[in-house]
Amino acid sequence: MKSGLKKWRTEITHHEHENQELVGSLKEFWEAQIQNAGGNSLKKLQNRLRGLEQLHSQCSMNLKEKEAQWSSQFDKDDGK
Repeated sequence: MKSGLKKWRTEITHHEHENQELVGSLKEFWEAQIQNAGGNSLKKLQNRLRGLEQLHSQCSMNLKEKEAQWSSQFDKDDGK
């Protein structure tokens, strides 16, 4: 079971890294869009960016909770 847990942790780490790269790219894109936008469009884009950043934060917390659940489950299964 430990190999399964190690595999899950490796996959989680990979997905977290990939997620960070995507968020960085998205942020760059939105910042470029903001620079090219004006007036109300600027505020709308800034609000959308903040919303996406909050969503990313929530997803990261959910992922950590799942990892803890999986780890706990693997530990229980390992004890059987």
